[in-house]
Amino acid sequence: MIEHDERDDYDDEPWRGKLAPERVLRWPSSVMWAFGVLQFIFAQTGMIMLITTTVLLEFIDGDQTLAGLWRAVRSDPAFWLVPLLWLLATVWTLLLIRAANDMRRYRRYRSVLAAVIMSMFSVPFFYLAVIQIPIGAWILLVLTRRDVRARFELPAVNGGPTPLKRKAP
Repeated sequence: MIEHDERDDYDDEPWRGKLAPERVLRWPSSVMWAFGVLQFIFAQTGMIMLITTTVLLEFIDGDQTLAGLWRAVRSDPAFWLVPLLWLLATVWTLLLIRAANDMRRYRRYRSVLAAVIMSMFSVPFFYLAVIQIPIGAWILLVLTRRDVRARFELPAVNGGPTPLKRKAP
């Protein structure tokens, strides 16, 4: 006959329940912010590398002057597409960083949800999708908890936006 030994219950801590909503989003927001910064760095360095290699290859291989190179590149449609894509990627990553900061402060629930879904697309460095898709799913699960959603609906603490008060007649 097997008897229960109370010494085996050392890891059962009934007083340690779920984390408070104030602490739940600390790690997810930090991870989302870190990946947003990483994507931002990749977008900037990738653009610099693309421009420098393109200009150097055209200048060296084409045996052109700078004015001739400028005329040749300016007429190319890709010349206008690359800066547009760079701008889009930069804005995309800055939105992710801002949403991670908003998540940490429990502000703008809908925009935070949209940014988490955006982070799962892993723009501009698609190779990070292997990591960002599971992290995005984890953050979405955390954000859909009832207590976390309720915390977003409360007025923010420490100088956050407060609900409008009605003026006395």
